[in-house]
Amino acid sequence: MKQIAFVIDQKQDFYLALSFLFLLKESMLKENSQTKTVALITNERNVSEFEQHLNLFDQVAIIGHCSISPNPLITWYLIRQFRERVKRLSLSSDDVVIAFSFRQFFMNVFIRNLKPKPRLICVRKDTYELETQYTRKKTITSLYRNFWNFLYGYSLMKYRWHPETDRAFTYFFVKNPYDFEFCTNPVHSLENDGRQIPYPFPVLRAHSEELGAKSGKPSIIVLGEIYPLWEAMDMAELSRVLNGVLNFIRREFPTHKLIFKPRVETRNLDLNLEGFTVAFQNISLESLLLRDLSVEKVVSFKSSGAFIATLYGCDGYLLYPMLELPEGFRESLDAYFSSHRKSVIFVNELEDLRETRVNSLDDIAGKVRQMSQRFIDALL
Repeated sequence: MKQIAFVIDQKQDFYLALSFLFLLKESMLKENSQTKTVALITNERNVSEFEQHLNLFDQVAIIGHCSISPNPLITWYLIRQFRERVKRLSLSSDDVVIAFSFRQFFMNVFIRNLKPKPRLICVRKDTYELETQYTRKKTITSLYRNFWNFLYGYSLMKYRWHPETDRAFTYFFVKNPYDFEFCTNPVHSLENDGRQIPYPFPVLRAHSEELGAKSGKPSIIVLGEIYPLWEAMDMAELSRVLNGVLNFIRREFPTHKLIFKPRVETRNLDLNLEGFTVAFQNISLESLLLRDLSVEKVVSFKSSGAFIATLYGCDGYLLYPMLELPEGFRESLDAYFSSHRKSVIFVNELEDLRETRVNSLDDIAGKVRQMSQRFIDALL
């Protein structure tokens, strides 16, 4: 029987995989076809969050992970363990492997050790415009990483850093291993180039009752960030702006349940969180939106959670236009969110938090099913 395996590394990967799984099962039911679905999980620590949904896959395997450490002995040890687990997988050339964290070092090693090679599909965010801004080279760092890519990976990589920050970089395969590459975008931003597919989360939300979702008092979630947002940021100014947002939400939405979901500790911020429940730090936004149908708004400075919320039938708001940002940093954020301007609300003043753009979830899910057919065809 043909196998379709989803390589799941990040928490968001799981919810993408689960969404595509529902699309796949709907299609298989129509065509009366038989396919075995497999979840290949690299990070066992993430399992507790979505363990209750793993039974939707026919098989689950923990394959572990490997990464490049400054310590070469640690790198070698992690690679050695990971390779052995990959080699024990029973995948054939008729099977399909879908990768979401498709350029990570572990995927480079994973692909090299697949024998025979199955059909490989990657699903990525459409961030090409953003990636053109990553132009800075770090020769020594790139050489060290490519030393390991050469020894144990499928291909060497091209590495680029953003000229204004050392915290972010992008990278590309010199030799592309994937048979198909699909880019996810909101339904209304898709281009008919045969490569773009809609984010599948509306289909997952449409199956929410099967996944045990509950509804209750309408709620608003404010997402925390990694602070500072950029080097040399004025934290007092950030505290002032964020407190203004929190106060506006408290005053204008008195009947809502208010949630502040931190990403890291907020000790370096002077925040007034009166009226807010501080919770869910260790739970992904996707999991929260899937289990709680009462969430109406998700507010963030620059998190992808703002547009993810729109895919679950909620309003998403971005606050970074309210800040004085370094020009290059603003340009990178504008590029990253460029395809979401029709769905996400960009907050220039607090009154913008009243605006709503929620569409019918059934309508969005129907469009997702229609526009995802080429991706399903590639699997089957």
